[in-house]
Amino acid sequence: MSGTIGQPDRDTSRSTLTPRGAWGLGLVTAAAGLGVIAGALWADPGRVESPHWVVVAAGLAFVLAGVALIREFAVDRESERLDDLWTPLLGALIVTGFAAIASWVAFGPGDRQFRISGPIPLEWLWPGSGARIGRAAFGVGAVLSSAVALAFWARLARRLPQRPMRERIQVGVVLVASVIAWLGVLHATGDIRLWSGARRLRQTLAAPGLSDEERLQVAFRAKLANPAYVQWRALDWYRQPYQAFEEETLLKEIRARLTAAVTAPPGVAVTPIPHVTQRPPVIDGRLDPEEWTDAVRLDLGQGTQLYAVADDQRLYLGCDVPIDTTATGFDQLRVYYHVDLAGGIRHERIHVSGTPTRAFASYRLAHVVPLGGAPPR
Repeated sequence: MSGTIGQPDRDTSRSTLTPRGAWGLGLVTAAAGLGVIAGALWADPGRVESPHWVVVAAGLAFVLAGVALIREFAVDRESERLDDLWTPLLGALIVTGFAAIASWVAFGPGDRQFRISGPIPLEWLWPGSGARIGRAAFGVGAVLSSAVALAFWARLARRLPQRPMRERIQVGVVLVASVIAWLGVLHATGDIRLWSGARRLRQTLAAPGLSDEERLQVAFRAKLANPAYVQWRALDWYRQPYQAFEEETLLKEIRARLTAAVTAPPGVAVTPIPHVTQRPPVIDGRLDPEEWTDAVRLDLGQGTQLYAVADDQRLYLGCDVPIDTTATGFDQLRVYYHVDLAGGIRHERIHVSGTPTRAFASYRLAHVVPLGGAPPR
């Protein structure tokens, strides 16, 4: 066996994969990854259990693994230079993708469903422990994979100065192309927006002579046309995350102005809500009398009491319904507000229940008038 300095050869007689086999296995692996990516881009959003970028990251890991197989066993024939750039680059990209996926599972928003089995009696586990244990396990995986990814990136950074400028430019081009392709996928799926889609909308809303009622309709129509919102609506209601759409921010700004201009109808009594600066109530499902001492109390009939108090940022509501509690202690409270606001919002509603994992939800019933004389939506 012979070799040159900086290019040690391996004994290929013990190769575990022939070049032809490497090409075949690598192409199959890459094709499987491309299929996963295509499914993430064109699948029904309601059937995708995670953000599109998570699925794309998993598919991209398969594609890069296929490329690594072909390069290792077919191109280099298991011979690696000590200053090789492509091995740490591929390793860094693959492990970074795994670290991103594990981090989303562990620390991302929304519910997680895990199935736990083993010698531990499941009845000993506290309610909701499955999600916490699963998140913790993926959190450990996220930390470990991130450490491995950093090691690959550090090795690549150490080797870059040792290689000719041509190879360094090639690596830079690959990295830039990867970032551009990744951002393009995220923008196409609506997971992020590379440029503000609301810039033109803001210009439209700033037109002189436009009333806030008309601005409300314009903002609603823009939101309905947002592809990210279309995908959001296709999800099951219990998997829909908080609406972070730019159009929703504008809707809330307009809604706040409209609400500030509302006055009570003639003959309707207005209930002042006390303002507290210290020790606001803790919303935990318990009505501690000491927490609601300063609150206004409204008798809703049949023994039902509604408590209300506010601080500088929030309105706190508590409700005691002694005759409407089920055998399991389940209660629910629905608060309707913004009723018939500006002819566009029929009402908005907050729903609070005793379910541990789905205790809070909010809804809006809106009356949207499309352009062109079409029926209202």
